[in-house]
Amino acid sequence: MAANIGGTSCDFVQSGDVTPCRERVSTWHVPGRDSVGAMQLGQNDGGGSVRALKFGTAAAVNAWIDAIEAMAGTVVTIENDFGDTDANCLITRVAPAQKSAAYVPGSSTTTRGQLDIEYVVLVT
Repeated sequence: MAANIGGTSCDFVQSGDVTPCRERVSTWHVPGRDSVGAMQLGQNDGGGSVRALKFGTAAAVNAWIDAIEAMAGTVVTIENDFGDTDANCLITRVAPAQKSAAYVPGSSTTTRGQLDIEYVVLVT
């Protein structure tokens, strides 16, 4: 698996709800006039959410969380568990991290980190 967010490796990236880009129209009313103004703004508002997971030592998971949280407000490429890629994703929200103990026999894994990430797709 090559799951990653902005080049930061993840053990799992599970896609959530995805909204395709759609045409947006803005309307307005002018006081004293009997008409409505309208303007097409182009296709946008596409986006979605993903859940990213990382297993490792406490230090490695903390570094991973810091790296993903630092991507808020930046444009990245997101690749999920199946190799599906979404490019030009503006990360709008990284939910507070959830950490818990993890045990994998025969490895140094002690911690499981989880982040829920929301994004919008920028149309170029």
